[in-house]
Amino acid sequence: MKRMAKIWALVKKYRMQSVFFSYLKMLGGAALVIIVLYSIVLYGYYQKSQKENMTAFSQEILTTASATMDGMFNEAFRYYTYALSNQYAQMFLQSSQQYLSGDQYRTKIRPILNSLTELVSYSDYISGVWLCSFNNEYVLSTISGGKLENFEQTLWMRHFRETGEEYFVLSAGTQQELFVCRLLQSDGLITVQVNADKLWKNIQSGEYVKQLIISDSQDHIIFSSEPDLTGQALKLFFPAELSYEKLRNGEEFSETDKHGVTVATWSEYDLVYTMQADFPYALEDNMSSLRNFFIGISLIILLMAGILSLTVAMRIYRSIVNVSSFFYPSQNTSEIQKSNEISYISENILNLFQKQKQAEKELEQRRRMLDKANSIALQAQISPHFISNTLQAIAACIAAEVREDNEAVQLVLLLGELLRITFDTKDNIIPLDLEIEHAKKYLEIQELKYGGLHTVLWQVEENARKCQTLKLVLQPILENAIEHGFDSCDPDGDVFCRICVHIYQKGHKLFFEISDNGKGMTPEQLNRIRAKMNSGTIAEGSHIGLSNVNQRIRLAFGNAYGVHIESVLGIGTTVVMEMPAVEKV
Repeated sequence: MKRMAKIWALVKKYRMQSVFFSYLKMLGGAALVIIVLYSIVLYGYYQKSQKENMTAFSQEILTTASATMDGMFNEAFRYYTYALSNQYAQMFLQSSQQYLSGDQYRTKIRPILNSLTELVSYSDYISGVWLCSFNNEYVLSTISGGKLENFEQTLWMRHFRETGEEYFVLSAGTQQELFVCRLLQSDGLITVQVNADKLWKNIQSGEYVKQLIISDSQDHIIFSSEPDLTGQALKLFFPAELSYEKLRNGEEFSETDKHGVTVATWSEYDLVYTMQADFPYALEDNMSSLRNFFIGISLIILLMAGILSLTVAMRIYRSIVNVSSFFYPSQNTSEIQKSNEISYISENILNLFQKQKQAEKELEQRRRMLDKANSIALQAQISPHFISNTLQAIAACIAAEVREDNEAVQLVLLLGELLRITFDTKDNIIPLDLEIEHAKKYLEIQELKYGGLHTVLWQVEENARKCQTLKLVLQPILENAIEHGFDSCDPDGDVFCRICVHIYQKGHKLFFEISDNGKGMTPEQLNRIRAKMNSGTIAEGSHIGLSNVNQRIRLAFGNAYGVHIESVLGIGTTVVMEMPAVEKV
């Protein structure tokens, strides 16, 4: 309860701007999207089920009605078959003689009329038949016969004379009658009258079919259960998809609305049957129940999604409350004016980062100042030390002997060049070639001082010459090698000071390896020098060159670099300087 009170107190402070409502809206929106997608799936399933049920229903009524109508037209075609196969009918059609006498009527005409009358009596839908001979211009009929001229104005004969069609179906106008006419080769014409009203009543007995339409190959309605549509174009009442050509090419037509279904099919008798039917009550009840079930499920999911969204929003917001408690002052919380909790927390975190950044900046500035001071102090300590030794050498030479080549003058000149190289390069990082030149000037001075008792072998690999190095790192190491490594060598003996300088690049590092064949050091002496080098203080006294160079390299490039020394008593000493390979710009 205490935690909930704390949460609602914070929500109340920011009201609708609170992050809680943002989370709630976000989660609610996500849940709503899921519900919408779910509803779409359900609706799709509902529509699919409805369509499947309607399709099955429409196929059922279409099959039943089509079979009935095809059966009717099949009956009509039986008369065509009879006229072509019966010998008396063929004699009548092909003869040019009119049969008027009693014997002729009794022997030739009467059998034809009896057969036609018998066929009509067996039919449910045929109400009359006319057999017309073009050779004798006479018409036989189950209703009324006579001369052909008396039938010229009939609907079926007029249509035949105008179009010459061999097969056609005609409507009897507003009457519920159809005429099925077919040419008997070139001898005559047979016309069958169909009681379409009786046909419609038989199809309608299924109680679902509400309308029946028969159309011809020109998409004209030749029969309709609604007489007002007879004789009009099919496209006036139905979409363009319902046409003779499309159905003839194998396409299907089925259209469903909330009232029922409209289906159409092409008949082998070159006609199109179109039917409209209402849905059965059982099907409507089934679809209504399914629809109500989907609606109920959607409402339940909506309620559950709302509860879940509220619960998740509370859990997420609880973390915001816990973080906020670290920043809110213990008093006067009403004075806090921020848009929401995140803004207040973000501002406080930003202030902390800014303070930390400022402190780091000040610390870095002080470190740089200290490094610079140490570097200056180290260089200042190296230069006077070397100048003092050089001046001692000059004094010793002048006191010993004044010769024609005047070594004192040479020393002074070399010293001047050395100082010029030292002080003319103000940068702390200089090209490797310049550092080597500076070291060689120093060695020339030492050569004059010791009179050729030492020799230096230079091995500088080509890939290292493109690099830069820290200023004044070679000369102090060479000075240590000469002054301390050979301070006990006998000038009158056969011992020569041999120093090898190997400079090479390996990967991203530049190495200076200086080896001598001097007296070397004991392990105790070596450990003391290593301890002095790693002490981090500015060296004073002996071997200050090693310590100062090591400190300068570490100040410039970090503790990963520096000076390493190895020595064996009586064999010599090897010093390795390691620094990053910085190429010339």
